Amino acid sequence: MAQKTLVPVNGEVVRWAVEESGLTMDEVASRSMVDAAVLAGWVEGDGKPSRGEFTRLVEVLKRPSALFFAGRVPEPSPLPAMRSSPGQQVRALSEQERLWIRRSLRLQKLVSFLCDRWGRQVDLPRFGLDDPAEGAGGRLRKWLGVSTDIRGLEGAASWWRMWREQLERRGMLVFALQLGGDGIRGFSVWDEFAPVISVNTAYNPAARIFTAFHEIGHLTLRSGAACADLRFAGTGRLGGVDEERWCEEAAAAALLPRQAVLEFVKAAGVDMEGFELPRKAADRFGVSIRAAAIRLERLGAASGSIYALVNEKAPLWDRENWDRENWDREKGFGRGKSRRSVRIRLDEYGAAATEKLIYGSEQGLLNLRDLSDYLRLDRTEVDEIARLVDTDG
Repeated sequence: MAQKTLVPVNGEVVRWAVEESGLTMDEVASRSMVDAAVLAGWVEGDGKPSRGEFTRLVEVLKRPSALFFAGRVPEPSPLPAMRSSPGQQVRALSEQERLWIRRSLRLQKLVSFLCDRWGRQVDLPRFGLDDPAEGAGGRLRKWLGVSTDIRGLEGAASWWRMWREQLERRGMLVFALQLGGDGIRGFSVWDEFAPVISVNTAYNPAARIFTAFHEIGHLTLRSGAACADLRFAGTGRLGGVDEERWCEEAAAAALLPRQAVLEFVKAAGVDMEGFELPRKAADRFGVSIRAAAIRLERLGAASGSIYALVNEKAPLWDRENWDRENWDREKGFGRGKSRRSVRIRLDEYGAAATEKLIYGSEQGLLNLRDLSDYLRLDRTEVDEIARLVDTDG
């Protein structure tokens, strides 16, 4: 029997290409039709692929074959800068966070290419840190076309769906990803055709809304960020160079418009120092109680200690199993029920990104294999998800 020819790939380059792909080692191994231990051997330099294995690996990773013989690893794609609230220590991104960010970047590049071909540039307002965050938030809400007096939405989940739909309608890609219970709250990556906002599903819908608008703040500054757990920094003077604080203020102004909040407080007839006021404000404006409390404080519409009171109440909520919808943490992603891959992917990537990919396939701009690869679905599931979304272009 003839001995098979081995291809002398650089294991470090293989590792880099896997990391850049947004796929896990197991996913790359499965799609390359090799055992995960075999792929690990190539990465560690303990083995080499055959010609057939190498051909499949190149197809899966979508890199020029010559790249795998390079003597050194190429420069990685830049990840969003890790940011934290004032006074909080900035940590490194976890492996899970990096994986999801790279997947998002890969998807963003493809959607951006498609939207460029179709001439669909996003006209998101642009601001600078010298612009008042209050005014920026108001202009952002006006850009989205959402009335300051919107009513009739019951529960934060309904508010989240509404805001996600409005953002997607204006060309934003809004992802909801499993970034981990101790993971970042969200991240954003600017692109003129496909700006990305991602939120962590470990947080409930009310908290995701504030995170999404915080990330839009970064995009209006034409920057991007991976943002750790938000720690509202009190009512002190806004620093002119503090991007996290600016984004926090702009998000609050967009979600809780000044005049609407003041009118609500006047009509509510509730003790300005009690817990009932931020709770009712959270329900009225579809935000978390923390966000409502800090906004009431900053507008002088509630006691200066209202945010501290809200934080004090949180442990009581946990002990008595009160309704957590307007707090921050979820008890788990999709808990209590099994979900099909198609529904999971729609929840993760949103309708807008999915529709654009399927429409691009229908227009012949990417093939079915690529569509399946980017959506991380098999071909039967791709057919199913195509039936669920509107692809009128």
